[in-house]
Amino acid sequence: MANAVTAPAPARAQSRTAPPRFRRRTPLVAALPAAYVAVALFGTWWVDLSVASLAAGWEDTVRLLGRMFPPTFGAPGEIAALLVQTLLIALAGTGLAALASVPLAAAAASTFTGSRPVQVAARAAIVLTRAVPSLVFAIIFVRVFGLGPMAGGLAIAFHSVGMIAKMLADSFEEQDRLPAEAARAAGLNRLQVFAATVWSRAVPAFTSIVLYRLDINIRASAVLGLVGAGGIGVALQSAMGSLNYRRAAGIVLIIIALILLLEALSVAIQRRVSTHNRAGTNPVLLPAGPEPHRPGWDLRRGGRPGLGLGAAALFGYALWSLEADWLRVQDSLPNVWILVSGMFPPAFSA
Repeated sequence: MANAVTAPAPARAQSRTAPPRFRRRTPLVAALPAAYVAVALFGTWWVDLSVASLAAGWEDTVRLLGRMFPPTFGAPGEIAALLVQTLLIALAGTGLAALASVPLAAAAASTFTGSRPVQVAARAAIVLTRAVPSLVFAIIFVRVFGLGPMAGGLAIAFHSVGMIAKMLADSFEEQDRLPAEAARAAGLNRLQVFAATVWSRAVPAFTSIVLYRLDINIRASAVLGLVGAGGIGVALQSAMGSLNYRRAAGIVLIIIALILLLEALSVAIQRRVSTHNRAGTNPVLLPAGPEPHRPGWDLRRGGRPGLGLGAAALFGYALWSLEADWLRVQDSLPNVWILVSGMFPPAFSA
């Protein structure tokens, strides 16, 4: 009887160590790359993109580039002020979007245990804000609030909410659910479970997402200046409108330098925020101290609170720089109704 009971054990062990079976590729999956290439070729033909058309416009391109060099930068003080304003618009818009995306992502994730209508509303808000381009938001807010950095900051915030919340929701869904179930079984409520087991593990990913979106928003804020939303885009529009291509080239080079500088800064911040960003680190929450119950402090752990406070202070200053006049905002509320009512019913051309 003992042998009869223990006989299936080796079979179970062998089945556990057996190599996994992989399903064969279906014809649909195999046809996806071919379909993508076919659609790309059709799009190329549809927009009439060909080697002949590129060669025909090559002389005009070379002539335009010749007008842009050598680039000029204009008055350093004016360019620096517009560059700082562009950076602050991007910081304010990205910060507002980051704050709004956390509850939206938590409600839109498949791991959300709350009301189903709340989840559907959160997903709808994410899709809508991601679908509308930031330039359209800028035109709307310029129409409502007038020219200035406030319209640009709000346009960036509304468009960035969808992307940040979508990527953050994916980060929530990829986490292991066992810690959350254990915390829930211990008696923690929904908010405590989210803060202790979900949000704490998503902070490095959230930081990376926000920094990536800030990189995009800095370039977007330069473009939004073309519609009067403030920033260095105003100078770029003025240079292009007056056919001063050398000054336009200088402004573009300044924007590129700013993007490269922020890329280096974002890499440094990610290294400081990430817990185990280098090989060979010990998997401990806090570094060892003189006694087991007294963890030690190091430069990296001590710098995180300072980094967070500095980011919060910079975000507050960016919000203040938007020049939000609440009296003007109240006076502009009727314009919102006029603008929205003018969009309905929508008309579709043939």
